[in-house]
Amino acid sequence: MRILMIHNRYGATARGGAERVVERLVAAYVTRGHVVEVVHRTTLGFGALGRMPAFLRACWHAMDLVNPVSAWSLARYLRTFRPEVIHTHNPVGCGGLVPWVIRRSGIRWVHTLHDVQLLTPSGILVHDQPATAMERSFVGRACRAIRRHLFGNPTIVTSPSQWLLDCHRTAGFFPHATSAIIGNPIDLTRSRVRRSGAVRKFVFVGQVEGVKGIAVLLEAFRSLSSMFPDVALQVVGDGRLLPILKRIARDVRGAAFRGRLDDAGVRRAIDDADVVVLPSLVAENQPSVILEAFAAGVPVIATRVGGVPELVHDGETGFLV
Repeated sequence: MRILMIHNRYGATARGGAERVVERLVAAYVTRGHVVEVVHRTTLGFGALGRMPAFLRACWHAMDLVNPVSAWSLARYLRTFRPEVIHTHNPVGCGGLVPWVIRRSGIRWVHTLHDVQLLTPSGILVHDQPATAMERSFVGRACRAIRRHLFGNPTIVTSPSQWLLDCHRTAGFFPHATSAIIGNPIDLTRSRVRRSGAVRKFVFVGQVEGVKGIAVLLEAFRSLSSMFPDVALQVVGDGRLLPILKRIARDVRGAAFRGRLDDAGVRRAIDDADVVVLPSLVAENQPSVILEAFAAGVPVIATRVGGVPELVHDGETGFLV
């Protein structure tokens, strides 16, 4: 089967959990004998969005919604590759007309939800906080309405969590599409059961950004290490806060920053830990790091946000705070 994958980041521009999911799916499809090609933001003629002032980012999103260049590029690509199935993930940034082109092609279309980018331009919902001014504004509401119309009803919509699917259904997306809850793929070849023992080594894996709660985690660990000097915290990942938190961590006993690691390095860090910590302050879908931790037999301490409670059962597979 000829499968076309569409995602906004891939290869050199990949940085988050959704990108790892796409990479694993591509590898799995190829292993099963399918012919797979990936279209992403750079393929359609766009570079990375980068860090822009809020006003410029809003303008960028507005232009992205009605960009005819990406629509023309994708239509030409479909005629050349002639896929039998199109599998979209996070197309925001590839051009808002991409779903419209797919619908007009008549090709079977699977869309997988990863986050809330279709609902809010920032792609972030702060847990237990009211909607931001941007989300309530005319621009925010107009963006949702346009995307809702352009997406229509894919052949199948999949989501790793019921929470994320419900968010989109409530906002009026995919009213007549068939839907299914399908978890993110992980490597189960290293699954194991651990013996209980002393909890000394903690690990955080993710983007070192404020919304991920890493600063809160560091302060909590400062208090913990002052009472238990033999505990250790490994922070795996990079982001804007990395230089700042590295300086702060000089005064925190047992805290170390590893930077960004490849998949093998992440697995080793999780295997070596007693607990994986996910202190996110924003609603998460189905964080891959939780699945990786469970595969390694490592319990998780996480905030009670988004779809996380569907994975972490408080007091059984970890703790929710």
